[in-house]
Amino acid sequence: MTHQYAVEIVLTRPAAVRELHQTRHRVTYAANADRSRLMTVQRGKSPGRALEEVLACAAGRLLQVRLPR
Repeated sequence: MTHQYAVEIVLTRPAAVRELHQTRHRVTYAANADRSRLMTVQRGKSPGRALEEVLACAAGRLLQVRLPR
């Protein structure tokens, strides 16, 4: 059985509008007003697997350089 987990990504700098637009093609997420935090809901068997799914998608590829795993 898969569950849904909330994933919060805290950025070290605000994301550019273009970066946010490009990542929304693969992942649905919400950004805060200053674009330094992203929130999404992801399915997974565990919280770790849900995070891996986010990092494996297009948003993950763009943000992976800035995020520790």
